Amino acid sequence: MYEAVATALRISPTTLYKYDLNRDDKCGGTTPARKYVAFGAAIEQQFYTNRFMTLQQNSKQERQRSKNLIARIATMEANAARLGFDPERCTSRS
Repeated sequence: MYEAVATALRISPTTLYKYDLNRDDKCGGTTPARKYVAFGAAIEQQFYTNRFMTLQQNSKQERQRSKNLIARIATMEANAARLGFDPERCTSRS
């Protein structure tokens, strides 16, 4: 059973014995295998949650950056038209 825990945590089974992690949980009555696998799953869940939030924030920033660039291009086209240039062809109307 401890080998399964060690495999799930990607550590040596000897490490579980060395640090006395092979004892049963006296409070909850859970076996170490369940406890450590659940702990590993919680760490993995937290990692992916943090990664998702970071990517979501990056996506919002890039979306805002794109909107700002579109507004800037629209302003440039309006200024070009006001000065007599065709924004589509970049040639003078005169």
